[in-house]
Amino acid sequence: MWSNPFVSRLSRYAPMVKIHKVDDELLPMLTLEDLKDMGINVVGSRRKMYTAIQKLLEKGNAVVIFALWLKLFEDK
Repeated sequence: MWSNPFVSRLSRYAPMVKIHKVDDELLPMLTLEDLKDMGINVVGSRRKMYTAIQKLLEKGNAVVIFALWLKLFEDK
């Protein structure tokens, strides 16, 4: 489902996710501006993260994306 390089790239943002207390309720509502406010300042990274979240949500995979989110950031 997820490639290791994708997971590796996202995992660098773990501290930001923890600081901003992003949870399953907030995750689907994140905007590009929210990601920027969280400190994800690289445009390409921010756009890729936002697009990945939106694609999964469009397919009805909110549970999958939140499970990935937890897996990525639980130990960081």
